[in-house]
Amino acid sequence: MRSLVQNLTAIKQLHLNWVEMYSTVPDILVNASSLTSLQFGYCELNGEFPLGIFHLPNLEKLNVAWTNFSGMLPTSIGNFHSLNLLDISGCHFYTLVPSSLGNLTQLNYLDIKFNQPLQFVPSFVAYLTQLSFLFLDNNEITGQIPSWLVNLAQLTTLYLPGNNLQRAIPRSLFQLRNLEILDLSSNSLSGQVEFDQFSQPKKLMELQLSYNKLSLLIITNLSATVPQLELLDIQTNMLQGSLPIPPQSIRNIWSAAIITVEKFRPCSAT
Repeated sequence: MRSLVQNLTAIKQLHLNWVEMYSTVPDILVNASSLTSLQFGYCELNGEFPLGIFHLPNLEKLNVAWTNFSGMLPTSIGNFHSLNLLDISGCHFYTLVPSSLGNLTQLNYLDIKFNQPLQFVPSFVAYLTQLSFLFLDNNEITGQIPSWLVNLAQLTTLYLPGNNLQRAIPRSLFQLRNLEILDLSSNSLSGQVEFDQFSQPKKLMELQLSYNKLSLLIITNLSATVPQLELLDIQTNMLQGSLPIPPQSIRNIWSAAIITVEKFRPCSAT
């Protein structure tokens, strides 16, 4: 690794995703002040992550997903005001994700799945109003889905599966006008899911609610509230009764993707 980068002082993008390097990150990389994109995802890089990386002045993208780094995420990561992509999924830094991430107001993509146990959806996310992609899978998150997520008006993709989220899904979540993919599967969510004239997920294409404790699904007008829906997964819940979707809409959805329903009696119309 050192021999690769030691003379690249003017480099702007260094992408080594999926390259099995089996080495440490050399300290000399912190001298590459022109770097705008640094991506080491799914490598075998190891050792302590050099803190100097967090002082590169022009960095916009940082991906160290599923590496074997040790060390910590310093609060100075909040000084990356130009950062628009941060992927630290699958890393096990020995400190919790610092709240200073809330200073990264230009973030468009944040992935911290399979990371340190978070207990709750981090409150600093509320300040990241430019987020389009948010991944918080498998972080032992408990409690309710926070209603302030509705303030992330640019969200297109929200992943929260594999946690222990409880109680009802807030109706405000379905007011996100740009939401395309919502995955809340494998939690302990209960109550009802309701789409009505006040819902705004017009662009929703994928809705995954499987492996929860939901008891009721209400969709008053599928073609009006979720006209782009291609995948609906509600298997393994506590749902009973008729699927509240007209048969002609079922055929349309079946033609594009998969519907999985358990303990549901199909509509009687043909």
